[in-house]
Amino acid sequence: MLWFLLLFLVAVAFGVWKKFGPIQWIWLLFGTAIVLVILWILMLAFLIGPEMIRTGPPGTREGGL
Repeated sequence: MLWFLLLFLVAVAFGVWKKFGPIQWIWLLFGTAIVLVILWILMLAFLIGPEMIRTGPPGTREGGL
């Protein structure tokens, strides 16, 4: 989560450095949000997903530990 915050702060610092206007800020924040969502989905798919244990329906003993 710290990496996501750092990425967002870098984007904001870039906007301040370039002295963005209102429309540019909207596009910068929109683009940053899209990138963060994509990174979150990739993290779920490749880092968290393989670590999950597939279990059966609740109350059954199949596929569990």
